[in-house]
Order: sequence, then C-alpha cells, then structure tokens
Amino acid sequence: MVYEPREDSYFLQKFVSGVRGRVLDMGTGTGVQAEEAAKTADVVAVDIDPEALKIAKRLTNVKVIKSDLFSNVEGEFDAIISNAPYLPTDKKHPDVALDGGKHGYEWIWRFLEGSRKHLAAGGRIVLLCSSLSKKEKVEEGIQKYGYVFRVLGKKNLFGEILYVYEITQHPVLAELNVADLELLAQGKRSLVYTGLFGKKVAIKIKHPRSKAVARISVEAEWLRKMNEHGIGPRYIASSAKFVMYEFVDGEKIGSYLEHCSGKDALRVFRNVMKQCRIMDAMKVDKEEMHHPVKHVLISKRVVLIDFERCHKVKLGKNVTQFVQFLVSGNVERHLKKKKIKLDREKLLEAAKWYKKDQSDKNMNQILKLVKSNQG
Repeated sequence: MVYEPREDSYFLQKFVSGVRGRVLDMGTGTGVQAEEAAKTADVVAVDIDPEALKIAKRLTNVKVIKSDLFSNVEGEFDAIISNAPYLPTDKKHPDVALDGGKHGYEWIWRFLEGSRKHLAAGGRIVLLCSSLSKKEKVEEGIQKYGYVFRVLGKKNLFGEILYVYEITQHPVLAELNVADLELLAQGKRSLVYTGLFGKKVAIKIKHPRSKAVARISVEAEWLRKMNEHGIGPRYIASSAKFVMYEFVDGEKIGSYLEHCSGKDALRVFRNVMKQCRIMDAMKVDKEEMHHPVKHVLISKRVVLIDFERCHKVKLGKNVTQFVQFLVSGNVERHLKKKKIKLDREKLLEAAKWYKKDQSDKNMNQILKLVKSNQG
C-alpha cells in the first residue's frame, strides 16, 4: 500500500526545502519530498513499491528508479533524503511502507550502511524517524557506520516523537578516505573503527563524550615505540585526532580461555609474560595487565592492544600485574577444566622476588612456574 502524505511527511518537507546539488529521495512513496527537492535540485527518487513508482513518475524533473534500498542506485549525491519506514514489523498487517524491521530500526541501519558508498564528500543525509523505532538504536547505527549527527527538529505526535536528523560523515574519518568503515569497539575514551585502506585497518579516534586529553597522541607515540620491540599491531599513520594500525583478526584472551587447550593457554600466558618483561625493561606501565581480557588478542601471534594509558615509570609492574591475573579465580576456573593448576603461592612469591629484582633469573622462575602442570 502506498504511503500517503501525513504529518511526518510535511514535517520532513520543511527541512528538505531549498536542498541543492544532486539529491536522492530514498523510499519516495508518492514523491512529496522529491517534488519539494526538485524545486532547487537534481533529484532521483527511489522506491521498491511498483504502485508508489507509478505515482512518483508523474512528477516533473525527477528521475524515478525501482530499487530495494541502494541495489539499483548509481553515483554519489550531495544529499540523501528519507522518511524511513520506522514501525516494528506487524505480521498481521504487513506493509512495506511502514515496516522498519523486527524492532523498527533495522531498515534504518541498512539504509545507513548502504548510504556510505553514495554520499558525496561533504554531503548530508536528512532522515526522519520516530521514537517508536528506538531513538537510541538509530543513533547507535549512525555512529556504527562512521557518521555524526544533529537533530534538526522534533515533534510530538499522537504518543510518539518524530525526529529529523542531519547526518554527515565524521570529519576525522572522512579525511582518511577509508572504505567500508564500521564501528568495532567503543570505550569511555575512544571509538575504534575498521575499514579498508589497501588492507584491513583499525582506526582509533576520541570518543565524543570523553574529557580525556591527548589520549590518541599517547596511543600513537607508544604504539610506534612498542613496534620497535615487536609488540602491538603494526602502526600505519596518526595525527592528533586519530591513530591507524593494521587490523588484528584475533580473539580476546578472555573468550579464548573458554575453549582453548591447556597447552595453548600456557603458551599464550608465557608469550604475554615475555612481552610484559620487555615493557618492564622499557620502564613503562601499560596498565590493565592485571585484567587484560580485552587487551590481548590471540591470532597467528599474541598481540597486545590499547596503549593510550602507557606512561613512564621508575620500575615497571606489567609482569607482576599479569601474575595477579594468572592467579585470579576466573583463570583458575578455566584452567581447572583443562586439568591444569598453577601454584598460586609459588607464583606470588616469585612475583615478589621479581618486584625486588627484575633480573633474568627471577623472570625465568616465573616462566618456569607457568610451564608447570600440577593438575
């Protein structure tokens, strides 16, 4: 059934008025937005519904295309407009014009993902959606695909709130010319995206809500230094706003311990310990090594990540922190299933001696204890 113009259509129309350049109206319906945009722009209108296309073809100065989202769309656009289908799926009364997916936001996520290849540099998306499609999930999707946004307007309407977003490429990510950007992880201080830059890369930028100062520069500086000692993912490029490094397709140590063999667990522990020893010799604390479940990746090699909290110290404590991790209850439970038992008391005693004297002899005693299998 063709979606007839309603309050949401006319609300969005206010923000479409005066749009310039080459414009795409995604899910045009009867063509209300396309008609408004065509007053000042070169417009392509898209819909999947044949009945909607028949109506839209009556418009003048508008090119009409049948397409499931961007499947038949070519080229780039200075603006992409959409009055998105934003209602959760109604199996009893299915309607493609209203169906935003199981929870109401899935269509919008697909739209945002597809738009990346068709939004021109400096372009913008003007998107209308509703509180019924879970505003927080819509905004999560915007961030997921490397965009930033501002709310142009909102309107209360019969138990829901309409929102019109202006969505643009993240200014830092846009400068890098990286393809297929997608959010990989987010913390309190940073966001990490993956993308293609000749090869698959990871890009860390500051989290917009973070008040931390210069963490990205710290990450870049220490990653370069760590690379000199064979530690960390391979550094590629950086500025004060980002650091790019080779993507490591590995598994976090926390989940790896759930299924690996006991032999492999001990191998990984010794490998991490040796890297911790190098950082101690560099007189730097990485921090987090007492709970590194998200900071050690297991792939073809064992890779430490996240160096934004690194700092110089008189005496490194990375080895002793990692010993604390090894004797923790969580690790003990994993090893017990693999019929391995590390001697907690002896490890703590060896760590105490190492703390007093970071000699090869004391380090080797720790490594020897991690090799033991007393299950």
